[in-house]
Amino acid sequence: MPDRANASSAKPRSYFPLFLSAIFVLFLGLLAYTWIGAEKANPVILDEHGQPRDRR
Repeated sequence: MPDRANASSAKPRSYFPLFLSAIFVLFLGLLAYTWIGAEKANPVILDEHGQPRDRR
C-alpha cells in the first residue's frame, strides 16, 4: 500500500538547474559560433611596419 503522507508532502520541482543548463548551452553555442567566425576570417598579424609577421 502506498504511503499517502509522502505523496502529499512532495516538494515542488526547482527550475534552477534547468535554467542554469540552458544558460550553459547558450554560452557554449555562442563560444562555438564566435570561434568558427574567427577561423573563417583567417586574420593576418601585422608587425609595427604593416608587414605580415611570419607564423612561428
